[in-house]
Amino acid sequence: RPDKTEVEESTTPCPFCSYDLQAMRLDCPECKNALPYCILTGCHMVRDDWANCPSCRFPALFSLMKELVSAGDQSCPMCSSPWTEADVVKVNNPSAFLKSD
Repeated sequence: RPDKTEVEESTTPCPFCSYDLQAMRLDCPECKNALPYCILTGCHMVRDDWANCPSCRFPALFSLMKELVSAGDQSCPMCSSPWTEADVVKVNNPSAFLKSD
């Protein structure tokens, strides 16, 4: 019997082909690309919620980065550079950060 106490993992679109897949999955079964991951959550990135650390340029989900900086958590988990609210910039077209395999 399946364990009904387990929570279904949310799905989000692949940043390359928009195929819906589990948020924690880092490869797309549809387009076969390796997916960039958020440095704050470990989930794959999505096109409409993209930001980058201004120092190391690693991607982070914009909404979460903004929320964390507003709450006082103001440093990059990858490079430890401090973040300010001015550093939290939404990337409207992340195509330059997406490299196909």
